[in-house]
Amino acid sequence: MRVYLAATRERLQALADGANAGDEWTGFAPLDAVRAELGGLGDEELEYALSVAAGEASAALGADERRPARRLVVVAEVDSGAAVADPDVPGAVSVHVPLALSDVDAILAEDRPGGGELGWFGVQEIADLLA
Repeated sequence: MRVYLAATRERLQALADGANAGDEWTGFAPLDAVRAELGGLGDEELEYALSVAAGEASAALGADERRPARRLVVVAEVDSGAAVADPDVPGAVSVHVPLALSDVDAILAEDRPGGGELGWFGVQEIADLLA
């Protein structure tokens, strides 16, 4: 199952280093409940909505009064049993497995904090995102 996971710079760095980036991630997935809630959306529109929601969750994770956090979203494939749905928020999930870089399809990131749309970056570009 494809998931859009809210990340911080520190978690992305740990993931890139092959270290334990955490056994629990918060994010969003195209679950049946969110499809019903947002009925009529095509797959691409649904994935866009989920990525935006994960980006907002990322900003909340990294909120700092001195400087805004850069929104970072890890797009990954996980076993559907690893994603536990939040019954109160359609599409929201907690992923309860260690995530490896090999599970990651891409990273979504702003060019700069508050920089608008999330851009799509390949896994090989993580070092550039962290620079």
